[in-house]
Amino acid sequence: MQRTTWLTSARLSPLGREAAWYAEHGLAVFPARPREKRPIGELVPRGVLDATTDPSRVYAWWHAAPTANVAIAMGASGLVAIDVDQHAVDGDESLRDLELEHGELPETPMNLTGGGGKHLLFRAPTDTQLRQVPLAPGVDVRTGNGYVVVPPSIHPSGAVYRWDATLHPADLDFADLPQWIVDELAREDATYTVSDCPATESWLGRAFAAAGWLVRNIDHSRVVVRCPWAETHTTGAPGDSSTVLFAPREGSDLGWFHCSHEHCRHRTYGDVLHVLPVQARLAANRLKGLRGCLDD
Repeated sequence: MQRTTWLTSARLSPLGREAAWYAEHGLAVFPARPREKRPIGELVPRGVLDATTDPSRVYAWWHAAPTANVAIAMGASGLVAIDVDQHAVDGDESLRDLELEHGELPETPMNLTGGGGKHLLFRAPTDTQLRQVPLAPGVDVRTGNGYVVVPPSIHPSGAVYRWDATLHPADLDFADLPQWIVDELAREDATYTVSDCPATESWLGRAFAAAGWLVRNIDHSRVVVRCPWAETHTTGAPGDSSTVLFAPREGSDLGWFHCSHEHCRHRTYGDVLHVLPVQARLAANRLKGLRGCLDD
């Protein structure tokens, strides 16, 4: 992609000008709340589903909210993001392990998130429907109705999102998603094989317990929890079975979060880690050595 100037972008804020540039180059954008990842509901009531490349809508959004963060919708942009997180687990180490097994990932635009993580953006296959499931601890996937916040947005910490100096979309085309990732995300069993670890003893189970977010057990492998984004739910009631923690995969003790509400279907493991209180994460880490499912 080459940098060009959109006629109306000169009258926009720096964030708005970047949003206009992304849209001009075929990336569907929408405004997120300043220093947050949540869509601005007053402007985009359907959230990621309102993402667009229409310059008039982009101009209107950032004229109304000049400090809005910029988010790119994955499915509408034909992209897949590999989200490498550094909260609770070392996503970089997990990614290195995957590359040792499958080969080094090709160079592709990379967004440094401001929170210590990174998003590697790949061109999605056009003939395969992909599932949004983790590839490894700390390595999430955002596809379909998933989205990522991009530069020059501001992270809740105050740090600025930025593109890697040598991996900017203005200078580098998006690489095709490697076939081994396509195969993994297209598998019929791409959910996971449940381990013997109870959902409440998973890392997420311990963290949700420390935060006071456990509601009730369904069975050994499932527990109803309070959704961290419950205020965005438009149906249901607190304590219903729409938000559940599942037992972890074989070989892991992380656990799995799922909320069936429309505003939460795109949530990933990384999103959950970001909203968990710090003390809850620390408590889960302390308990891991005492009763973790992988400590035998």
